[in-house]
Amino acid sequence: MAVSLTNNPQRNSSNATATSFLGLKFKNLKLRPADIDDDTKGRLGLVLLYNPPNPAIDFIFVHGLGGGSRKTWSKSDDPEHFWPRAWLPYDRGFSNVRIHSYGYDADWGSMKADESNISDFALGLLNGLKYAEIMRGSDEIPLVFIVHSMGGLVSTLKQDLTYAQYAEPTAWTGGQEVLNNVLKFSLSHAPRQYVEELQHNSGTLQYINEEFCQVADELDLYSFYETIKTTFGWGAVGNNVMIVDKSSATLDYKNERRFPVQANHRGICKFDGDQDSNYRILRDVLAEIVQTGEETKSLVKSTERAQQIKVLKDYLNISEKPEEDLELLRDARTITDSCSWIITKPYFKCWRDDLASAQILWLRARPAFGKSVLASYIVDHLHSQGYDCSYFFFLHRHPAKSKIQEFLRSIAFQMASAPANQDIREYLISLQQDSPHIDSDDDEQAIWRKVFVTCIFRTVFQRPQYWILDGLDECHQPTAIFSLLSKIEEIPMLRVLITSRDTNELLKSSMQLKSRITYQEISVQDTTHDIQAYTKEKVSQLNIDDNLACRYVHERILEKSQGCFLWVKLVLKELEDVHTRSGIEQILEEVPEGMDSLYARTLDLMSQQIHGNRALVQAILTWTMCAIRPLTVTELQEALKLDIGESVYRLRQAITGMCSQLLCVDVKDRLQPVHETAREYLFNHSDSEWAVSKSNGSSRLVNICLKYLTSQEMALPRNRKKPGLHLSKQEKSAFASYACAAFSEHLRTASALADPLIIILARFLNGNILSWIEFVARNFKSLHHLTRAAKNFKIFLDRRAKYKSPLGKEFNVTAGWSIDLHRVATKFGRCILSSPSVVYWLVPVFCPSESTICKQFGRESYGVEVLGLQSHSWDDRVSCLIFRGKAPSAIDCEDHMFAVGFPDQTGPILLYYTSTCQESRRLDQSESVRILRFNGTGEFLASSGPQNIYVWSPASGSLLLSFRVAYESMSLEFAPNGLILISAVKGAHIYSWDLSNSGNELAASHWHDADGSPISQGFPTAVVFNHERSLLAIAYKRFPASLWDVEENVFLGYCQRIPISPRNARTSASHPHIESMVFNPKTDQFLASYADGELCCFEAWSQVLELQADVNAQTLACSPDGRTVVSGDAHGTIQFRDARTLRLMYKIVAYDDPIRALVFSSNSLRLLDIRGSTCNVWEPSVLVRSEEEDDESVSEAVSRSPEIVESEDAEDIIQLTVMIPSETSTVFVGKEDGVVSIYDKASGKQAQVLYDHANGVAVSAMAWSEAQAVLVSADVASEFIVVSIVSSGSKERACKKLFERHLENQVIHKLALNRTGNHLLVSSSTLDSIYSISGDLISSRPHGWTTFSTWMNHSQNQNLLISLDSTTLKIFDWRTFDELHRQPLFDATHDPIHESRIRRSVFCPASHKILLHITSGQMRTQKTQLYLFDDATLNEVLLAGSSEGKRDLDNSKFFALPEVPSLDSCIDSLSMYLEQLIGGFRSKFVFLDKNFWVCTVDVDKFSKEPHYLRHFFIPSDWMTNNEEMTIYVSEQQEIMFLKRDKLVIIKRGFQNEEKVMVDSVPF
Repeated sequence: MAVSLTNNPQRNSSNATATSFLGLKFKNLKLRPADIDDDTKGRLGLVLLYNPPNPAIDFIFVHGLGGGSRKTWSKSDDPEHFWPRAWLPYDRGFSNVRIHSYGYDADWGSMKADESNISDFALGLLNGLKYAEIMRGSDEIPLVFIVHSMGGLVSTLKQDLTYAQYAEPTAWTGGQEVLNNVLKFSLSHAPRQYVEELQHNSGTLQYINEEFCQVADELDLYSFYETIKTTFGWGAVGNNVMIVDKSSATLDYKNERRFPVQANHRGICKFDGDQDSNYRILRDVLAEIVQTGEETKSLVKSTERAQQIKVLKDYLNISEKPEEDLELLRDARTITDSCSWIITKPYFKCWRDDLASAQILWLRARPAFGKSVLASYIVDHLHSQGYDCSYFFFLHRHPAKSKIQEFLRSIAFQMASAPANQDIREYLISLQQDSPHIDSDDDEQAIWRKVFVTCIFRTVFQRPQYWILDGLDECHQPTAIFSLLSKIEEIPMLRVLITSRDTNELLKSSMQLKSRITYQEISVQDTTHDIQAYTKEKVSQLNIDDNLACRYVHERILEKSQGCFLWVKLVLKELEDVHTRSGIEQILEEVPEGMDSLYARTLDLMSQQIHGNRALVQAILTWTMCAIRPLTVTELQEALKLDIGESVYRLRQAITGMCSQLLCVDVKDRLQPVHETAREYLFNHSDSEWAVSKSNGSSRLVNICLKYLTSQEMALPRNRKKPGLHLSKQEKSAFASYACAAFSEHLRTASALADPLIIILARFLNGNILSWIEFVARNFKSLHHLTRAAKNFKIFLDRRAKYKSPLGKEFNVTAGWSIDLHRVATKFGRCILSSPSVVYWLVPVFCPSESTICKQFGRESYGVEVLGLQSHSWDDRVSCLIFRGKAPSAIDCEDHMFAVGFPDQTGPILLYYTSTCQESRRLDQSESVRILRFNGTGEFLASSGPQNIYVWSPASGSLLLSFRVAYESMSLEFAPNGLILISAVKGAHIYSWDLSNSGNELAASHWHDADGSPISQGFPTAVVFNHERSLLAIAYKRFPASLWDVEENVFLGYCQRIPISPRNARTSASHPHIESMVFNPKTDQFLASYADGELCCFEAWSQVLELQADVNAQTLACSPDGRTVVSGDAHGTIQFRDARTLRLMYKIVAYDDPIRALVFSSNSLRLLDIRGSTCNVWEPSVLVRSEEEDDESVSEAVSRSPEIVESEDAEDIIQLTVMIPSETSTVFVGKEDGVVSIYDKASGKQAQVLYDHANGVAVSAMAWSEAQAVLVSADVASEFIVVSIVSSGSKERACKKLFERHLENQVIHKLALNRTGNHLLVSSSTLDSIYSISGDLISSRPHGWTTFSTWMNHSQNQNLLISLDSTTLKIFDWRTFDELHRQPLFDATHDPIHESRIRRSVFCPASHKILLHITSGQMRTQKTQLYLFDDATLNEVLLAGSSEGKRDLDNSKFFALPEVPSLDSCIDSLSMYLEQLIGGFRSKFVFLDKNFWVCTVDVDKFSKEPHYLRHFFIPSDWMTNNEEMTIYVSEQQEIMFLKRDKLVIIKRGFQNEEKVMVDSVPF
């Protein structure tokens, strides 16, 4: 038997003619008998000969005619001669090669009957490669086939492998000549099919030659041919024959290499030993193949990694390279070994090397001590030692570099970019497949959870991961960093080093890290050596020739520096321009100690020395200190031109000459303060001539930004209605990017009193606002600046209202855009980013009629027109899901999906996409649903019923695990890592299960009373965990809420509204019932609402009551960002309150059913509720709140009154369910209350009610015949009504009922009328019937429950009815319902999708083509295919057929897009972009793509150049929650669809077009 030689077996090389390396290595070892294969011919099938630990390439040895899997490759029966197993595994050149041989029964000399053919042998090889256990997961491993004789045919016949190379000791291409040479020496043999196939010009050989030609150019071929004749026969003289000569053995392909071998046909692959010259030829060729394959694989991996990094850069929104800051700081280390003192410190060595030591090292120092330069040195040191090190340098004035979100994105990107961290890259790539990028509005908790906790930290680190965080005190929320770091205790491989100033706030926050943090002060002594070296070098470069003088200067500087690097640097800079001894001494005497004193002296000197350029200097200082990010010199030049009204020449030199002690220009040509302390000094010392006021500076900068934004350079383009146009193609000022990004940030802190500011702001908003949006979308790849501007406008107006009347056109237009910008960004953001020019010609018309953007730009007389939308203002409710007769009981939401559960006995759970609110799939729990909970990544969904807990996969819809519990679950949560499921049950127990370990149950715990006694209050009424699952709050009837420390398993205390002792709290009856409880995920706040209307906020750990408000809340929710508390009451009202103060900010009054549950989306921007029989999705602008919104530095901030809005009762809306357009000016519409109406195409409004169905049941299907003016409608109760529409003298039409029918035990799916309008098809659950228009039943045909057909009229023959299901095409006669023809949809070469169905079919009138959209699976998690055929061929074939009208329709075979006959290329091209087919007009098909753009494709043009045209998008919130939209396209090129209770008509949309190549748009 064959043995896998993964260890070095013993072998002997006695047959070698010389002592080889292998022979020396193993000369004293012998092969164990167990390792010897007794079958000298070799086993059949794929046989593993050697399996290395890390296989990089596969060798497959395939023998020829009459050979064997061992015999062909062995000189003798000695196992040592079986060289693929005995020699190759021990050759260093093949250490990573996995080796197999393949055997098949090709003993042509045997007399036993055998029907095998070459195809059978090849199929056996292919199946072995595909399904052998050892080959699983080997898709990326290259294959090398070493084939002999007929083995070349076997290995090429079924060649569908990704990557292969061929080394052929002989190739079987000689045909009859070769066969005759072999067979004429055979005494006898039984007939063999594979032998017959070797005959000259056999079909098999021709097929193999043709197929191999198709792939040969992609293969590397090596041919070895015999040069010695083979002897056959008996007696003294045999017959010498060249079995395969050179011409037959070689293939003559351009990528083929040829090698002659001094051997005959039998001996070409059999060798005496590993030093045999023939073996060395073959061995060296195989070694080269291995080396090339490994190099190719390495190159592929490198290229793949680069592509992954590029994808992750977009996914994580990395706008600046992390290494840029490092390079700048590295340049500042001008002295050799500067900062090297740190690596000699024992505390640093311990942190770096000892994983058992404190995880976090915090280096603290005074300002200007060189902390950032030190941090850069540590980064370089760790990199030089081969460690994986990620870093971030916080900068206070930089909007991106001061936020925790940017820090987390950058660290994640750097970790994923490290070559060794492939697992992290793959984890993040898997997240990117669900979402194109991390939402720019995500807070740090959301990013931490999505990217780190549930992704990066799931990786098992094989080596330490180092994080360097510099300037923590410059982070906008530094204390939040420590909160995040407190959660990494279980990751000892993660080491964190922090540098910052020492502040009381940071010190207090760091206490939560306890023993996991080490504090170290950077002392003067630590930096003395570096300062001495720096000073010595710089002093030597001064204008001093005397060594003693140099020494004196050196010592004086060190004496006064107090260890401050910046002080030394600035003093030395001042000395550079001094040339006398007295001048140097004067400076050294006058220069003060300390940075503040030094800055004061610098400003005094500037006042003395600067005369004619004071305005310029003041402008430069103001721009540098107040800019939200460092400006480049070029940007500043353009800004100054607008500011002071003239060009500044040689600005860099001007800065150096006048402001060098305060400002510097870095190597990136960016202007910034010499240090953050310089900015602080100018802001805080208003007594100086050169002081800078934050408020006045912001006012100055915002005016200049708006001056640019209102200039002609940013004017709207004249031809802005043309799609694809973008203003950004025009030449722009270098100042454009800064002005567009920064103007609203400066507006926020500018003085609100000045009238000129609001006037120029209004001028911008009335004029160039759309070009600003287009520029932002195209250049920043994010609409974050829109939402920021909306919020900043509102803050500015609120501050202005404190002093000025909130009236006037300027105030109103600013207030309008403060609403519209947020709505535009959230409602149309995805489409604006994909095609920014739509903001000019499409977005305004889709906005409410009374919105500012629509009033300004949406009422032009040309362009797209939208009818039927009666909405005048923005609606906070994005979507409303109505479940008639069902009241949802549970809801939860994650990034991409939300789930709604019901209390029915079947316990259905419906999953919806968060972005579109469309249904994704249905899960059946088999008991009522009480709680739903997603884990952090959406990988799992947990649900609970009265007796069980279930774990589902939302992606596949499969039930993964279920757990039986003794008591009903009161709270169900996932641990922060998303892999531990935790449940608190009524019986006062806490259970948990490890989902990463097959749901293994972990140790249970329980809570008890304050004195340790069992709970005596009965079952709890509510139980909630905090965000970290470390605290538990429990509510009992008539008792205060009690808090429990889950980690320590101890009772913490009661949360009481009136301070009383715990003993009295247990017996007091004065505690109102607790309605709802919630923890703030960002703070230690615990909130509880009571039956008497109070909402109380407690500090959780101390149970101290902090805040109270009168709310009347029945249910509570807190946003993931911790900023907003939301309550819902018994009347359907939702209140939004500030979490810090409980101040009411916004109220939605609905006068509706009681709100049962509330839940936020993960980005805190959406709120979902369940009430009555509805689920509502809300997106109020109040949820867009900046981190700085309540910043106390804005002195003019005022308390804002809450905004109260009323919402329409969703259940009072009568939804439209079905429509059918006529060819004239009307549309017939059916409603959910059974009413059938006529709508006017000119207005999109209802013109007339025609009739209604009995009992008010919903209309489900309709059909219309223009020829007979006949309308048919069916309802969900399986009744259909046929009426004739008669025009009267008035505008209204009369209808005459022709007949009606009710189908028992059926559900009507489809209605269709023939082209003449005198026959009706009714297709139902199990029956298809045709009626005459007078009501006579002509014929019926039963069908299976699972067979649903698509029916359509033939385009040319009015008597033909076409039926299509997922497998079969049928043709019927309308007059008799006789079947005229049937044929399979797919021929033998096509592979239809398993369990597929025709989702939709559309007809293109000009081309007579029908396009089928075939899908399988649930909703949009399905596979999809597109097929096209010409129905005209059906008629032609029928007419040419027999009298029965039946014949094989070969001419109607389906062909694929884009190429006939390449079916697969069609599936992978257009279908992957398709969301839904709509219809056809002229020669084009109309469809909705996956970004909800209405598109057209011309099939004939597509086959030549794969592309389609996209015209306009449909907003995602207009989509229905059903699987498909009810949408049509008319001959007038109008798009019509139903949106809840409205018929929406879009006109002139197709005049705009943008070409999209199908291989260039990722979805």
